[in-house]
Amino acid sequence: MSTEKDSMLRVRLTKRQSDELDAIIGELQAQMPEASVTTSSIARYALEKYVSDHIAKRDGTKDFH
Repeated sequence: MSTEKDSMLRVRLTKRQSDELDAIIGELQAQMPEASVTTSSIARYALEKYVSDHIAKRDGTKDFH
């Protein structure tokens, strides 16, 4: 089920990226049918991970080789 927020997040994706995102969502939903996996939930997770990795890299607490 796509929401307006999900649609807005996809605006900057290429067709290939959007198709791959659909495949990822499909795989996750098949593995965890009870979970609500959406474009916006993946985007939120990716942003949180990016920021955490950035902080760890800046603080020297994570090795990025």
